[in-house]
Amino acid sequence: MEVFSMSRYWVLLALLAIFSWGCDDGGETDGDADGDADADGDSDGDGDSDGDADGDSDGDSDGDPQPPGSLCDCDDGCLDVEGHDAICVFGICMTRASATCSGGGSTEECAEGSRCWGMTGQEGSICWPDCDAYDCAGDCDGDGSCVMTDETSCDPDCGSYCESGGDVTGDIGGACLYDEECGGDAFCNFGVGWVDGYCVASGCGPVGSECGEGGICAQFSSSTYCMGSCDEGCRPGYECIESDGVEFCYPGCDIHTDDCPGGYFCDDVVLESGGVDQLCRMDFRCSDLHPADGECDDGEVCEEGECVTFECDDDSLEPNDSQADAVPLTEGVEGLRICNRDNDWYTLAPTDAGDDGLLHVVGIHSYWGSGDLEIELEMADGSQPNTATLQPDSYNAEY
Repeated sequence: MEVFSMSRYWVLLALLAIFSWGCDDGGETDGDADGDADADGDSDGDGDSDGDADGDSDGDSDGDPQPPGSLCDCDDGCLDVEGHDAICVFGICMTRASATCSGGGSTEECAEGSRCWGMTGQEGSICWPDCDAYDCAGDCDGDGSCVMTDETSCDPDCGSYCESGGDVTGDIGGACLYDEECGGDAFCNFGVGWVDGYCVASGCGPVGSECGEGGICAQFSSSTYCMGSCDEGCRPGYECIESDGVEFCYPGCDIHTDDCPGGYFCDDVVLESGGVDQLCRMDFRCSDLHPADGECDDGEVCEEGECVTFECDDDSLEPNDSQADAVPLTEGVEGLRICNRDNDWYTLAPTDAGDDGLLHVVGIHSYWGSGDLEIELEMADGSQPNTATLQPDSYNAEY
């Protein structure tokens, strides 16, 4: 067996990046940025603020279908575009895609001025109007598409997309280990930073509305997720953050006060995006909690809760550094050691295992600072049926 120097790698949970953008139509002459001569903030010139041209405030046009991006209550209040059927999507006029989107933002399935995306929790593909092609009565997202807001809505009796894809249920934001513990259609998000797990559900709507038990609907890029509300505070290891006017509990800590719960500590964690965030992670450092197998720096091992310089002494079966010097192992041998750049050889006699082919069960353990193990099984005829390299996170196993 040979011992090589050890490298440690942390696998991090890709956390969702939250962005917000604004839109600016420009070209205003009346002080409201809509380009008409009234002061209502839309572009219909009628003095109200609903985006239609009939002078009322219901979002329809009393018979005149409105173009994509306009407010709507029903599908028939929206205008078909180049053979694409009009649909009302949570209060914003859009059109139906001719086929399933070939990719996010595809233009092949939509008329000019719109792009194709799906919608979390909903069936079918939708042509979302571009803000630079249509006046947008909703918000412009980071892709430049006109989207609904938490203030827009429509009538589910006559609008295609006016209800969320099912009521979100479950204990949102609660601790968990398995999906089943969250209940309903919520699932357990469990990884670096998500202390004790976090119940979350996808496909809620509209943004800012209550969802599940103790949850609030938040926007993440082009998807919505039901997150734990800040109303009753956040659990240790989580902070109340705000995005697009919605406040919810999200992983975070203060590295200066180390406000993580017991068994965790606050650390700078490098995200997949390249950014750095302060998150609570499980504390495997050498301490009274981990007095024998805690983490230490390279070249150190944990002894009685303290990191000390790693020193390796030969065991009682040395010298056995070559196949010719292999030492027979009998049942119940314990406390054998192998040091850096060393080769140790042992012989094992087959057991009476019948057709199972069992040779021996060997338990292996190593400190984090002691290196990785390469293990080879060589038969009497020189063949090698098995070779394994074990890193510290796979130790304490039996082979």
